[in-house]
Amino acid sequence: MRHYMTITSWKVSFKFPSKELRMNHFMKTIILPLFLLFFLFPPINQAQDKQKIDSLLAVYNNEQSADSSKLDAAKKLFNAYLYYDQEQAGIYLSQAYDLAVKTGDENEIASYHGSKGILMEMNGQLDSAKVYYWKAIKTFEKLKDRNKLELTRFNLGMIEFSQGNIQTAIDLMEQNINPPPMDTKEYTTSQGISYGLLGRIYSNQGYYQLALKNALMALKIIESTGEELRIADALNDLANTESALAHYQKSIDYQNKAIAIYKKHGDKYYMANSKNNVGSTYLVLKDYPNAVKNLKESLALAKEVGSKGAEISALTNLGQTFTEQGKYDRALDHLQLALAKCKEDGRGNVQSEVEYVLGKLYSKSGQYTKALSYLNQSIAYADSVQKNHLLQDLFLERANTYESKGSFQAALADYKEFHSLSDTIYDGEQIAAIEELRIIHDLETKEQKIELLAKNAEIDAIKKTRLWTMLLAAIGIGGILLWAQWQKRRKEKLLHQKQQEIESQKRKVAELENERLNHELDFKKQELTSKVLQLCRKNEFLQSLNKDVKDFKSEFEGADKNYFDKLSRKINRDMDVDTDWQQFLKSFESVHPNFKKILFQKYPNLAPNEIRMAYLMRMNLESKDIANLLNITNDGVKKARYRMRKKMGKDSAINLTAYFLNLEA
Repeated sequence: MRHYMTITSWKVSFKFPSKELRMNHFMKTIILPLFLLFFLFPPINQAQDKQKIDSLLAVYNNEQSADSSKLDAAKKLFNAYLYYDQEQAGIYLSQAYDLAVKTGDENEIASYHGSKGILMEMNGQLDSAKVYYWKAIKTFEKLKDRNKLELTRFNLGMIEFSQGNIQTAIDLMEQNINPPPMDTKEYTTSQGISYGLLGRIYSNQGYYQLALKNALMALKIIESTGEELRIADALNDLANTESALAHYQKSIDYQNKAIAIYKKHGDKYYMANSKNNVGSTYLVLKDYPNAVKNLKESLALAKEVGSKGAEISALTNLGQTFTEQGKYDRALDHLQLALAKCKEDGRGNVQSEVEYVLGKLYSKSGQYTKALSYLNQSIAYADSVQKNHLLQDLFLERANTYESKGSFQAALADYKEFHSLSDTIYDGEQIAAIEELRIIHDLETKEQKIELLAKNAEIDAIKKTRLWTMLLAAIGIGGILLWAQWQKRRKEKLLHQKQQEIESQKRKVAELENERLNHELDFKKQELTSKVLQLCRKNEFLQSLNKDVKDFKSEFEGADKNYFDKLSRKINRDMDVDTDWQQFLKSFESVHPNFKKILFQKYPNLAPNEIRMAYLMRMNLESKDIANLLNITNDGVKKARYRMRKKMGKDSAINLTAYFLNLEA
């Protein structure tokens, strides 16, 4: 019982795929659950084992066969035909339903509803499939059949996710992974795949820490079942999450483990996709020999199994690899073939990205007119579907192409678009990061409530036992009274042990809270570093842009020259704006709350600019980055350091950066 899914990793030149791209890949590559959740036996291959089908038909058509035997045969015939002839499968399923109604078996009727949902889902009738899944869920809840209930919820959650009903899908999976407090502590396969789906949902939303947590849990549970192909799928999910977190070597290691399992079982379809993922990861790492090796293997496998999506992806990634190596003829052959296949199948989303890589190829090879033609087509599509991450890269690439061509006005306009999109994407990522923290907090709170419910249930059980003991003691006489005394002391000891266990749990909760706070501090430090680096890159970009504007100015006269003066002043104002610095101060003081206080106590005569310099040295920034942030020269940084040493009474042998790094120690 395996959930079949692949995610083709589109790394090419992108650091992280956009949310829209991740959803498009997810939707295109999910193969509907072609496993039977309710008839716990393997499917029969119609082409390979006709003899088994004939024997099932003999049982089913024999009037002397018992209804239970006919029902079992009808279910297996439905299973056999489901992959090859859905119409015939539907006939046997209806006959199985009639027999189930005849026998009055509620479990079999609920299984019919679940199988009907699968059949509807395979035929693309998702809303009808949801209706049948809900019917099955209600009956399995009534019958308390946990395994079938969880599997049906999983199938329903897959549909809700595919339709964009994210919260509904999450709620269904959380019902699976959070059984009642007094339920068994053992995990089931259905819980493992539910954690896996939660991981994919959170990854799709850009919540990569949550995705990683759930993907690791999924792998842990599924490994305990020993189902190798499911383990490979879980490793694949985990690899994609690690890649999104830029943990590229970990991603490659997980993918290679999955590939070994797929190879063992002859699963070439999934091998093709995993090889493509490994190759595109090596491409990001600039390891071109390994990238080419894996991508070629992926292409060969994709052709063998007839997967056009995997073939297009491998061709495009090979084109990107050859482009970066300067092998333009080989790159062009692969990219033109990928583009032709996109047009054949009407894959507009993928075609847009192939056109982007073609634009880069022609730009690098000096064919600017062709480059602009492909880049313009890709920009038009990306803009129509609001793919901001792709648009950002496209505007930067087109700006570079215009600049190489000598069209400086057009290049400047595209640089502005790139800068605007960078701010928009950064703001969106900040909002997503805050939302992820909120969800993590909510999940931790929910887990604590579940633990508390379990403890309360145990305490209630103890109280009830003590009440019955006291009642029996009151009725008994003589030796019974002595027995009651002994029983009371035993129960008090048990209660004391339980209280000690509760105290131990409280300590564990406190440790978890400390761990959460440490994680939160690490996140703030990463966020602070990201903000500082963004400010550095922004000022560096504006300084470069201002230099270009001044260079352009010498080529114009009159009103055009005034326009460049005005543009230069505007850029200078943008570099001097204090808003970014105030945001940095707020983030810095939340990470280093005592630094400012200690600095003022020891050196109250430091000027504001020197305090800023101290903050930046506390972050261990290089002189070049400090100069960019403070909009001064490298010599200005050296002079500022000299004046600070003089005010602080430190000689030249003292490394100020090391000093400020250890100031609170």
